[in-house]
Amino acid sequence: MAPAPRSDRPSPDLLGGVHEAAVESFDSASGLGELRLIGQPDTLVRFHCMVIADGSREVAVGAPVAARLGIAPDGGVEARSVIKLSC
Repeated sequence: MAPAPRSDRPSPDLLGGVHEAAVESFDSASGLGELRLIGQPDTLVRFHCMVIADGSREVAVGAPVAARLGIAPDGGVEARSVIKLSC
């Protein structure tokens, strides 16, 4: 199976709203991870541990989250806020 595309071009329907997602990957050492959007499972969105809302800077792979998306400095889409949801 081919890897899912990253969001390299912002889509107006993704920006600003809150989206349910699952943590696809997370590297504690770098603090970088990716979310797979539930409503658009072919799209991965990057995030940094600084945007995890509870301040823990840690999240488990597979964890359900809600994410608010915005435009990244490189013009792509990134998570601006990641809120952990109960399983």
